[in-house]
Amino acid sequence: MHKKQRLSALMDGELAGLDTEQAMAELSEPAGQATWRSYRAIGETLRADQPELSEGFAASLAARLDAEPAPGARAPRRRSPAKPRPAPDAAEAEQEGAPPATILATP
Repeated sequence: MHKKQRLSALMDGELAGLDTEQAMAELSEPAGQATWRSYRAIGETLRADQPELSEGFAASLAARLDAEPAPGARAPRRRSPAKPRPAPDAAEAEQEGAPPATILATP
């Protein structure tokens, strides 16, 4: 089990035995403490009646949603850049007296 998974399971009361000892040892490290604080803040936010949002959050979210295409709407087609393609046939090119070349395909 990964360190962060172990700390999450400890917070949820889902660890026992050796895993609990390892998680407690990880809490003595700065990275483990930072992870614990983050998980605790996430839990408190999820349990809050009305989480605190930064000023302008609702307006920013609304603008981002407005900018997204409606469900089921087709995205605008993008033209792909010209791709090189080989001449139809090297033998044909020789018959016409021209060396084989690469022709750019254009849509």
